[in-house]
Amino acid sequence: MFNRKLGLSIILFAAICAGAAVVYFTNNSIENKLDRYFKEKYEIEVVLVDEEEWNTGNMGDLTHTVAVKGNKNIKFNVFESGGEITGDTYHRGLDAYEQYKKLEPLLPEIQALGFGEPPFGNYLEYIREVAGEYNLKFSREGKLDSHSFEEEEFNDFFQLVQLIDQSEINVKGLRVYYTKPEDDPGDIYFAMKDLNEPTSEEEVKELLRVDNWDLKNAYISEAYDEALAKAENERFRFGAVYEDDWLLCRNIYPITGYCSPYEAHVAYPQKEFQPGSPLLAEDLERARKILTELLPKDSEFEIVLAGVEDVEQPKKNNDTIDFKRITIERDDWNKYDSMKSLLEAKFKEQGA
Repeated sequence: MFNRKLGLSIILFAAICAGAAVVYFTNNSIENKLDRYFKEKYEIEVVLVDEEEWNTGNMGDLTHTVAVKGNKNIKFNVFESGGEITGDTYHRGLDAYEQYKKLEPLLPEIQALGFGEPPFGNYLEYIREVAGEYNLKFSREGKLDSHSFEEEEFNDFFQLVQLIDQSEINVKGLRVYYTKPEDDPGDIYFAMKDLNEPTSEEEVKELLRVDNWDLKNAYISEAYDEALAKAENERFRFGAVYEDDWLLCRNIYPITGYCSPYEAHVAYPQKEFQPGSPLLAEDLERARKILTELLPKDSEFEIVLAGVEDVEQPKKNNDTIDFKRITIERDDWNKYDSMKSLLEAKFKEQGA
C-alpha cells in the first residue's frame, strides 16, 4: 500500500512539474515576450518575422525582426539580451513606412515595366547603420543575361531608376532579383546614391558596370571583339575555357570603373602548348602586343594561356582531365630576358 501511494505521489509530482514547465516556457516564449513588451510600450501587436538564435557569436545578445500586425511594411528590429527585451527600432520602421507611401503610387507603373515584389522582405527597407537612407528591392521574371542586358532590358531598368528618382526617396541601393535559374538566380545592384543630376542613360550604364562585374566583363569583351578578329592568327584565339568572357576586370575601382588588372584568356592548340615551342613564344608576344594597343593606356593585364583541343570552341575542354593552362601575371612581363624564358619558368612553376 505504501509503495502504491509513493508511486502515485511521484506521478502527481512529475505532472505538476511538467505543467509548471509548460506554463513557464509558454510565458517566456519570444512571442509572449513580444506581446507583453509592445502592448505595454506602444499598445500595438506585432508578428515575428525572423528570430535570431543563440550562438557563440552573439552570446545571447539577439536581434529579431518583427512587423506590425496587419501591416508588413512597418518592419523593424527588436533587441533581446539575457532573455529580456531591451529595445527596438519601431520609430525607424514607422519612418520607412512613410517613405514607402511615396513609392506606393508608382508601383503600378513599376510593375508594368516587369519589376515585381521582391522574393523576400519589403520593397523598401531602412538601413540599420544609417538613418535617413533606404534600400529598394524588386524581382524580375526570367534569367539575367549579361550579354543581352543593355540591348533587351536596359530601357526598362532606366525607366525604373527615373521613377524612383521622382519619388524623392533617399535611396542608397537598388537591387533586382531574377527568378531563374531556381538553384542560382542572378541579381543586379545599382548604387542610386552615386547618381548625378540630371540622370543620363550612359551614366546609369557606367554605374551598373561598376557594381556588376558580369555586366562589365560582357561589355569590355564585346567592345574589342571586332578588333581581335583581325589580330588573331590561325593558331590562337582570345577565348576562355571556364569563364563566360575572354576579358575580365578583376578589380573595378569605385565610381571611375577603372580596371586593374585585366585578365585576358587565350586559347592555344594542345599540341603546341609546350614550354620550348617557338610558335607559342611568338604568339604570346603577339597577344601581349594586341592587348597593349587595345586596352586603355598604361593598363595592367594578366594572360591565362590554355592548351585546348579546339581554339574555336575552348569550352569543350572544361571537363577534360588533362586540361592544362598557365597564368602570366602582370609583374611577370619584365622579370625575364625573353618570352621563351618566361614560358619555361611558368610551365615549371605551375606544373603545366
